[in-house]
This record gives sequence, structure tokens and C-alpha cells, in this order.
Amino acid sequence: MTGNEQASRWVSIVIPCYNEEENIAPAVEELLRIGASSGHDFEIVVVNDGSRDATSRVIHELASTHPGVVAVDLMRNFGQTQAYQVGMDLAQGDYLVLYSADRETPAEEVLAVIRKLDEGYDLVNSARIREQESARDWKSRIANRVLNAISGLTIKDRGSGLKGMRRSLYKSIRLYGEWHRFVPDYASIYTDRITEIDVPFNDRVAGASSYQGRIRSLAVFLDLATVAFTVFCNRKPYLMLPGRFFGFSGLVFATLGLLVTASLVVARIFWGSPLADRPLFLMGIMLGTLGVIMIMVGTLGELVMQLQQRIECTSVQRIRSLTRKGGEGPRTD
Repeated sequence: MTGNEQASRWVSIVIPCYNEEENIAPAVEELLRIGASSGHDFEIVVVNDGSRDATSRVIHELASTHPGVVAVDLMRNFGQTQAYQVGMDLAQGDYLVLYSADRETPAEEVLAVIRKLDEGYDLVNSARIREQESARDWKSRIANRVLNAISGLTIKDRGSGLKGMRRSLYKSIRLYGEWHRFVPDYASIYTDRITEIDVPFNDRVAGASSYQGRIRSLAVFLDLATVAFTVFCNRKPYLMLPGRFFGFSGLVFATLGLLVTASLVVARIFWGSPLADRPLFLMGIMLGTLGVIMIMVGTLGELVMQLQQRIECTSVQRIRSLTRKGGEGPRTD
């Protein structure tokens, strides 16, 4: 790929931040410096996730000074996933790069992600290389192995804050809950052009991470079943659509119930066998009822999926103020 083709890329960098007043300005300025020297056009969308410190003031000052910076204040603390989603909704670039405000990953690695996207990959994940393992690494390894078995990927580090996507991909996915950790798995529904690069991992320069905790780690493990069901159901050839899964299961139960009940009724009519004290008769009725219920659930699930395809959810209502293309100042509603 030629230098002119690389210079034509518009790259949106989304940075969620929560109480990062000491880190966000150096991070943004470093990214602007790298963008200017790379020949790419950088748009940096900084999403303030309800910070309690001076993060809001800092990012709006940056947006008023630098035309390439967009400052966004959410109305309250919605969490890292929703901060990412807001940034993805506002991003306009050919490429999207997710970046952490803590500067634990060197800003220069953004260019490595862009180079991989230039090679034709739809999603580029990064794996942090640590000098010493932390106490949380064993949980991460277990979760990654489980998720790799589900999605068929070979991702080593889903928790890294540096990821890159093409526009066609990041405009197709919608994140909720703690799903920013499962972006590669979610993306595997739409593409198999996914890769991972190793990046250095440095100590946090200032402050403490606000996006962590035992409850958050527990939520990740509880989300594994949801991830598995979502990935499995949405991949071609859609063998696990609700109507097919519950409809087939319901049909099996209903057929078994009908056969059991019919055989007992025939025995009653022709041979006088009693029905009132036959547990098998009650089981047949229960199987038939369960089958009908499962078929109804499958039908309702299909309707919900059809509605999901038609309704475009938006996260814009979560925004309190926004500054775009310096000099305009924060917009408030």
C-alpha cells in the first residue's frame, strides 16, 4: 500500500475516561502528535463517563483547542461499555481504534493497529505483554480459553484497551452490559478476518483505574453463557434461531407427549386399562403442554429478533454535552 493511500485514511480514536484528569490531556496530545506525523487524519472522540474530577473541563478545553478532538460528557456514569458505544455512534472514520486513557499501552501502537487494518483485517485485537503476571491473569486465561472454544478464535487478551475495526464492522455491532470485553467474539459473528498483535504494557502513569472490581469480574464470567448463545445463534447458517431451537425441541416434547397419551387412551378404550392412577398419563400431558409452550416461546423469540433488526437503538440520549471541531464550545441540551 502506498503512502498516499495510507494518508487518505480517516481514523476515529475513541477514548472512554472516568476520573482521568491527569492522564487524558497527555494521551490526547500524544495521539495528535502521532497522527500528524503519520499522514493519517485522526479524529479523537473522548467520552467522559460521568467523572467526578476535572476530566470534563480538560477534554472540552482540548476540543476547543484542537479541531480533531471531540469531547463528550455523558449524563452520569454508565460504565465503560456504554462509553465505548457512544464513541462508536459518533465516530465517522474509515477505521475505529479503541484506546485507554490510562496510557498503559504506548500510543505508538495505534499505528501498528492501523497497519494491520490496511492489510485487510476487519478487527485487530492487542495482547498486553507484562513483565510480571498479576493475580487476575489466571482468571483472564480461563475466560479466554472458554471464549476461544465458543468463538473458534485464538485471542490471548480480551481485556486490552487497544482494538481496531473497519467502519463496516463497528457500525454493525452494538455493545451493552460488559460486552466491550467480548468485542472479538461479537465481531466473529460478522467476519473471520480477525487478528491479534502483541503490545507493551506499562504501569499506569497517574491515578487509579476506576473500571475494575470483583463484582465486575464476576459479571464477566456470568456473561459467558450469554456470549455463547449470542455467537452461536447469530452465525450462518442460523441453525440456532429461537424459532428453530425452541420449535424443534417443542415439537419433540409435544410428539412424545402425544404418543404416550394416545397409547394410554387406546389401552383404556380397548383393554380397559385405568388412567387415573397412571403417572405415565400425567407425564404425557405434561410433555405435550411443555412442547406447546416451547413452540410459543420460539415464535415470540423470532418476533423479538425481527424487531431487533428493524429498530435502530441509539445512545445519543445519554449525552449531556458535546464539543466538536474546536472553537464551538460545549453543546448542552
